Amino acid sequence: MKITGLREQVRATAAGAKIGLQLSGSTGVVVAGPTYKEKQNWWKVDFATGVDGWVRESMIGAN
Repeated sequence: MKITGLREQVRATAAGAKIGLQLSGSTGVVVAGPTYKEKQNWWKVDFATGVDGWVRESMIGAN
């Protein structure tokens, strides 16, 4: 998968504390989810570079 927005906050848990950012085009592999929190689905992603964690479904897409 990849980040489709300009950037996306990466969180420690679904809808949890912010731990970093991933920029548009950043790629990774989904390792868990979906988890529904705060009226949206969240996916845990192992990104190719940078911080790994949970991101909103609305900000990711297929490679």
